[in-house]
Amino acid sequence: MNISKALKEKNKLALEYQKVLRKALQNNSSVVGSEKNYSGKELLTKAILLRDDLIVLKTKIHTASQPIREKIFAISELKSYLQSIESMPTKNGKEVINNYNGNTETLYVAEITQIELDEMVENVKAGIELMQDEIDTFNAITSI
Repeated sequence: MNISKALKEKNKLALEYQKVLRKALQNNSSVVGSEKNYSGKELLTKAILLRDDLIVLKTKIHTASQPIREKIFAISELKSYLQSIESMPTKNGKEVINNYNGNTETLYVAEITQIELDEMVENVKAGIELMQDEIDTFNAITSI
């Protein structure tokens, strides 16, 4: 199985684990004499097995992805950086605010203009896309 397929399998396994664990927690206690739909004990046993399978699969993915891990971390940090800089104020010039005391003028100057910021954002996005393509290729050709 290649890493791409393993990542998809990991996501399915994680969802199934959470579903079974939640069901186990919800069905552990019941009113005496009422009919139980599920056995909390059996579901918890199944959840433990799924959890253990998930741990094994995550470990295999982590081990196999070692050569590209720096790119994976870089993408994460670059996305976080993008979130921050995309909200950077770039006001330039005079702003007149009409309030109950009359007009208030404020003069703004931005060290980084909106055009410069847009260019920075596009460059970072292009870098992320390039690294993601490299990761996708690696994941498609690397077996675990």
